[in-house]
Amino acid sequence: MLKIFKNAFGIIAGMSSIIALAILPFKSIPALIVVLFFYCLSITFLVFAIYKAVCKSLATTHKNKFIRIASFCTFTSDDEKTARFETMRLIQSKVPFLDNIDHKFKWNGSGTPQIYVNGKDVSSSFIPNGNPGEFDSINIKFDKVISYNESASFKVALESQYSECIPRIRCKIDEPTKILQFRVLLGFKKGKQKPARIYRRLINSEVETDIEECGVVDFDYNHKAYFHMIENPKIGYFYTMEWEK
Repeated sequence: MLKIFKNAFGIIAGMSSIIALAILPFKSIPALIVVLFFYCLSITFLVFAIYKAVCKSLATTHKNKFIRIASFCTFTSDDEKTARFETMRLIQSKVPFLDNIDHKFKWNGSGTPQIYVNGKDVSSSFIPNGNPGEFDSINIKFDKVISYNESASFKVALESQYSECIPRIRCKIDEPTKILQFRVLLGFKKGKQKPARIYRRLINSEVETDIEECGVVDFDYNHKAYFHMIENPKIGYFYTMEWEK
């Protein structure tokens, strides 16, 4: 990339010298304006070419527009009537300007979810995929443009009836992720509960039962919650926490 900028500055310097020599014979203002116009046009074209070259270079380095630093997945039900799935992602931009991304998820409920992005109801823009084997998707627009290597976070929440929910939360790890955190908050539970299971399954596996046990998580009955964090989860897996409803 440094080579691109060096070449670009060399071209601009050469063009500046040529334009300066070209301007000298002209004494009339109109002729000077015409020459300056073509000079500005050339610079604009060159800057655009540099921008495209930089984007192409970044695209070969990173398959996506961003990298995922951390994922925080939370399930909450305080009254055993309503349920809320919440995903917060911390990402880092890998393009010069990033103003929106596509967030993929799988809705486990039977009804239509209410979706909130950073507190704003965006349910109307959600269109279910309809294929049980594929993820749904929703476009997230940031409040401001994120520049290259700048970090940002966003939160997506889905609300539904507790009776319609499958008691599990899942996260797809298809790129390097430093932290994956699961939280299940069940305010209505009383006393001790059975441990939750943590398991993973290969993303390209076609068999739902082809899973690998990763451990169990005891229920914290003081806080009425299951909590588990995984550092540097292995790429290429669905990670899941599942508990007894």
